[in-house]
Amino acid sequence: MKNRLILYFIICFIFSALNFLEDLNESSFYEAIIEQVYLFPLAFIFILVIFFIRKKTIESAYYQELVSFKKKSFLFLISLSKIVLLSLLFRLVSLILFNDEEELDFFDTLFFAIITIVSSIVLFVHLLEIFIENVIEKNELKLLLKENEIESLNNKYKSLKNQLNPHFLFNCFSNLTSLIETEPEKAIIFVEELSSIFRYSLRSTDEIVVPLYDELKLLNSYFELQLIRYQGLVELKTSIETSKLDYLLPPLTLEILVENALKHTVFDKDNPLLIKVYTKSNCLIVENNFNPKSNSLRPESFGIGINSIKKQYVLLNNGEPSFKVENNIFKVEIPLINNSKDD
Repeated sequence: MKNRLILYFIICFIFSALNFLEDLNESSFYEAIIEQVYLFPLAFIFILVIFFIRKKTIESAYYQELVSFKKKSFLFLISLSKIVLLSLLFRLVSLILFNDEEELDFFDTLFFAIITIVSSIVLFVHLLEIFIENVIEKNELKLLLKENEIESLNNKYKSLKNQLNPHFLFNCFSNLTSLIETEPEKAIIFVEELSSIFRYSLRSTDEIVVPLYDELKLLNSYFELQLIRYQGLVELKTSIETSKLDYLLPPLTLEILVENALKHTVFDKDNPLLIKVYTKSNCLIVENNFNPKSNSLRPESFGIGINSIKKQYVLLNNGEPSFKVENNIFKVEIPLINNSKDD
């Protein structure tokens, strides 16, 4: 409403300024100024009356029931009615304020001049209102579509996360079953570590991204859990820049990548699995020696874990992770999301 009032004020000012320049040729400066003192507020009130009549027309029950084409036609008829009525009103006001001659014809050249001016202003404001409303409707529609798109992406993202937790749980139970049969004491420690991991998972259920710091804590717990089964067979080395600890990434990303290495790599005491996690530029690098099992010869065949990470970054629209083999090293580059408000 404030922007409309400013716009109407500018229209009235321009109208009064043009009228002032015209009067200056026919009368004194003082008389021209005095006429604008009357004209400007009248013109402003006139435009406000046009706006409120149109606003009440649009809000009426009759108008709401009309189809689009009939709505425009109805508004146009209302505008024509306003032109006639307001022209008569303006003519009456002009006779009262600016004419002291007797027996002056009401419908003379001045009347038709007034009706022309009023018609122009009414139609201009009418078209201006239509333009403003179309712009507002388009912006509201864009906003609604954007909100629906974001909601849809969030739903898809949460759906992906719900796929990951059962996947992780299934693998853990598989490992736990093996430990119960061979080393029941380690199985108890395994359950304790597992409960710690799932507490983190529950905390991050509604989070789309989490700080790298939290992911590293999860990774350490997860790796300690794996050491119960793979003592002396696996090694983890981390080298993370302190400045990157607050950067963001999808929850469980590190757990998925380490689990992937354990699941799809052949390793033993003579050839242990070495996993390195470090930062480079704005990326998190996870790499391990590439010695795939017979059913995992291609990196792209590594199951729903890696595919889910790819899909998560598609939904986040913040870079794309890469998966490649270089010099017999399976290397994953995960884009980190800068959480700083200053950048």
